[in-house]
Amino acid sequence: PTRRSSDLLLEALDYRVHADILTGLQLQLRGVLRGATVWFLRNAPKPLDIGAQIAAFQPGVSQLRKEIHLHLPEAEKHALETKVRALAAENAPADVAGVMAGLFPMMAALDIVMVARNTGCDISDVAAMFFQIGDLLALDWLRRDAERTQFHDHWERLAVNAMIDDFYGQQRVITQQAIEADRNAPVREAVRCWHNAHADTVRRTDSLINEMRATGVSVAKLAFINRQLRDLLNK
Repeated sequence: PTRRSSDLLLEALDYRVHADILTGLQLQLRGVLRGATVWFLRNAPKPLDIGAQIAAFQPGVSQLRKEIHLHLPEAEKHALETKVRALAAENAPADVAGVMAGLFPMMAALDIVMVARNTGCDISDVAAMFFQIGDLLALDWLRRDAERTQFHDHWERLAVNAMIDDFYGQQRVITQQAIEADRNAPVREAVRCWHNAHADTVRRTDSLINEMRATGVSVAKLAFINRQLRDLLNK
């Protein structure tokens, strides 16, 4: 969402939901806007023509906002539905609750649209593949847990935010690689073929993430997984 649309969403919830919930949503919206700003600074052609970039990406982002729930893996779909119900229980309008609950998966929207533009593929197919790869590598869980974890100081938080951005970028590159390996393959088949071609590295990454699930997230563990994923892109 833009700054103006974010303000309108929050105004629709003001005096209708508990102050703690509203504050949490404000922080989440701030994170979405920060993430989109950083994304364009990193990925858009230079010199940056922000008006042209918004015009190019807005149709795809709008499409994803309407249908992203259709492409999520079961765990993420359940999390979204739970949040919608929680906001509805706090008297949030149904349309606003849907948008606010979808903020976390919509963080991937720009990456998905970029892959669709680069490959000429249907945006729905790209979204389905993007989230299947995220589920395969547990990247959705990794990002969500990293967001929730309290770190020791401001610098650690900055480092973790940078790695979360890296995980999105790596997932985008992997999705594009899987598409370009066989443009005629159905989504599930393309993901399966990519997995088979990288099975050893995926298995090592999966083992590291399972250990993290059991022992907790740390900056050092995230940095090591970040390196594993970078290595994966080069194979």
